Amino acid sequence: MLNEEAGGDASIGSVQAQIDADHEAIDVHWLEGHLSRYIEASAPLRDRALAIGDKARAATIVSWMAVGAIYAWDQRAEEYVTEAERLAGEADLPVVAARMQRARAQIADLRGDSAGMDTAMFDELVAAEAAGETEEIVSALRRLGERRLEQRQFREAHDELSRALELSRRTGEQKSHTEILCGLARLAIERGDVDAADALVAEAMTQVREEDLTGVAATKVTLADVRAAQARDTEAEDAFRNALGAIRSTEYRLQIVAASVAYARFLAQRGRIAEAEALLSPIEGSLRDKGYAVKRAEIAEVRDLIGRSVGAT
Repeated sequence: MLNEEAGGDASIGSVQAQIDADHEAIDVHWLEGHLSRYIEASAPLRDRALAIGDKARAATIVSWMAVGAIYAWDQRAEEYVTEAERLAGEADLPVVAARMQRARAQIADLRGDSAGMDTAMFDELVAAEAAGETEEIVSALRRLGERRLEQRQFREAHDELSRALELSRRTGEQKSHTEILCGLARLAIERGDVDAADALVAEAMTQVREEDLTGVAATKVTLADVRAAQARDTEAEDAFRNALGAIRSTEYRLQIVAASVAYARFLAQRGRIAEAEALLSPIEGSLRDKGYAVKRAEIAEVRDLIGRSVGAT
């Protein structure tokens, strides 16, 4: 993940190279979803970079610590974001500044701050475009498209996701490609075009990398939604279970919440209230314990489905 350039003369070049190698080596913790391990292993690398005055490398390391902390619901997340922003400013590293706007948006999402989330997401795209970093631009466009989809602003969602897909395909960007296809598939479902959704999720299935656990989970949840729209409920349920199976033992808390709520909605819509409750209640408890409000509208929708089903019996 340590891809940004950081200056330095030949006397510290070997130290920088070793930091880069060590940072790449700990990516295994991220891929396996052991985010706390990743954060703890990253801290000494940040300190080594700072010891040689390499604020750019330190900023990059801390920025990924911040992202990992947000995913893992680590209370130090905002502290890391602030540190990364300060170091990025001192090192003139706009790509990290863009990444931290994304982090600010995710923190606002956790807190249920819709206006703050929207502002930070727009600022992320502006910062990514200013940095000229393709991966960050595609990511920002994808997230904006997903946000517009949540807000049921379907035309805007299509525009943002289509821009992201075109740029991803044109440049060979891979990190967001699968999730963009999933977003477009969900949009097609909302528009009633199930055949298009099926084609998009089929493409996503061929693109997702097995080691990308969050990508696998997102693809399986989208596949489940498509199969449910096709009234192929057995296949839909298998896909939901596979999505949760990919990430259940990880610290990808945000993704676990999203997959659990989607599966609970599927069950509640079919009157399987006890099963929906078994999925939803632990999620609500975890969010309550942390003081988070992420997926509040979706959870309320499932609660309403459960209430109406119970009231009808």
